[in-house]
Amino acid sequence: MAGKCRINKSFNACRIILFLLVLFGLSACASRIPPSGGPKDSKAPEIVSSIPANGSTGFGGDVISFNFSEYVQLKDGGSGILVSPPLNVPPQVLLKGKTVQMSFREKLHENTTYSITIGKSVVDLTEGNALQEHSLVFSTGASLDSLSIKGAVADAFTAKPVASVLVMLYPALEDSLPEKTLPVKLARTDGSGKYQIDNIRQGTYMVFALKDENNNYKYDLPEEKTGFLDSLVVLTPRLRSEIDFRISVNPEKRQRLLKKSFNQPGKVQLKYAVPVSEWRIQLADGRSESSWTAGFVPGTDSLIAWIPRPKKDSLVLYSETVSDGKARIDTLVFLTHTSPVARGRKSAEGRDTSLRFNMKLPGGKLIPDDTLTITASRPLLRVDPSRFHLLRGKDTIPFTFPDLLSEYQQQYVVSGLPASEKKHKILAYPGAFTDVYGMKNDTLFWEFQEFLEDELGIFSMLLKGNPGQGRWVWELVDKSGTVVLQSLFVPEKPLSIDNLIPGTYTVRLFRDENANNRWDHGNFYRKQQPEQILHYQGQINVRAGWDIEQTWELQP
Repeated sequence: MAGKCRINKSFNACRIILFLLVLFGLSACASRIPPSGGPKDSKAPEIVSSIPANGSTGFGGDVISFNFSEYVQLKDGGSGILVSPPLNVPPQVLLKGKTVQMSFREKLHENTTYSITIGKSVVDLTEGNALQEHSLVFSTGASLDSLSIKGAVADAFTAKPVASVLVMLYPALEDSLPEKTLPVKLARTDGSGKYQIDNIRQGTYMVFALKDENNNYKYDLPEEKTGFLDSLVVLTPRLRSEIDFRISVNPEKRQRLLKKSFNQPGKVQLKYAVPVSEWRIQLADGRSESSWTAGFVPGTDSLIAWIPRPKKDSLVLYSETVSDGKARIDTLVFLTHTSPVARGRKSAEGRDTSLRFNMKLPGGKLIPDDTLTITASRPLLRVDPSRFHLLRGKDTIPFTFPDLLSEYQQQYVVSGLPASEKKHKILAYPGAFTDVYGMKNDTLFWEFQEFLEDELGIFSMLLKGNPGQGRWVWELVDKSGTVVLQSLFVPEKPLSIDNLIPGTYTVRLFRDENANNRWDHGNFYRKQQPEQILHYQGQINVRAGWDIEQTWELQP
């Protein structure tokens, strides 16, 4: 009996061990086979209910809730949720499972229709599918406002639609409102630049478009682009308004000096906020050196002056400007030498003071019959033509070099190079150039070629249709954005250019209302709209040896 019992116990133990081994093997095998998971979830979350319900009136609470069909998350912390009219204190946004809750931290206005737009900041928990834009409308009064406006926003220069632009309504006549107060209604443009503001109360409004860079619903940064109307908008039940905007950066309202530098001995560079019409720079001791001023063009905001090299550790200057008829004087102080006072601070001493020259040729070659421009690193006082030689090999070719400098004294322009020569060599001996400080050049040698006729193309474009009244200007632009040709538009006369370097170009036409030969931004403070600009739809591919004739038909 005892032996039989030991045999049964041993058999049972074997059975148990075998069972455990099989179970462990099945478990290991199962862990190596990932579950299929089913099809990928591509469905966006949906709002199944809200408190209050959409279209509710008489709301007096301080909490709004959105209940979703699935668990969601806030992609950007809720910053994409738009409340109109906007609140001085943003609401607190909390996420609780399938519910997004907004708690107002200020009292809502009485008898006011509010809309809360939830955009793509709410996404599902698994795949990140964004909620389709949804608006909840409710009123703290007995009824909902029912008027609306819609339209589109485009960049004033490129004419391309702009997304995420705020279009805002102000029920007042003061132009300063976008800078100081919040609007009563607003909407944000979508990816195609379109917007719609609903539930507006009947009345008269100023409508304003803003590319709000700091998300405070106010126009308070110089780089923020704006769009505006020339008049107020009257909304009535019989009128459904469609308003489009062209946005651009505005000139600053007040003149101020943005930047100053003294990076080279004698070179003063200034950057102003508002274009300057008149400028004079004067040393603190009363000596004026305006005749040495270089690079100043009336109507620009970047100014460059070259002044006598100071011998003291610091330099004091007065910059006298006139902008919009208002005079301004800025006192400029620069460190000029290394001294105990200037220790650890930058000065202009010790920097490269050699006289340098460059010859920028488009495409690396000279276009036939074009002028050759040699640019100096500093303004030049005089040029000595006798110290220039045009070479063929080692021999000198008879050629008369000009003895005049350009208007801004930093350029020497040579024209009329021999047409028979396709390769040019110019030798300039020391003393050919003398700058305003009396420094002379070392020996200079330039060697360059001209384009052959079959290496260039010819382009012509005729405009069909009428762009409108006023002065219009053509511009041919290369792929880097550089204006290659500018020409006054004349009806029935094509824009044409010979000897065009092969490449990709575009054409635009703008109304030059102030005859300054450049496109101008809008000015909200003066109620001046951006100058109208038209872009040719398509690229112009210029090939070597080809004549290209294009027709631009304006749409009626």
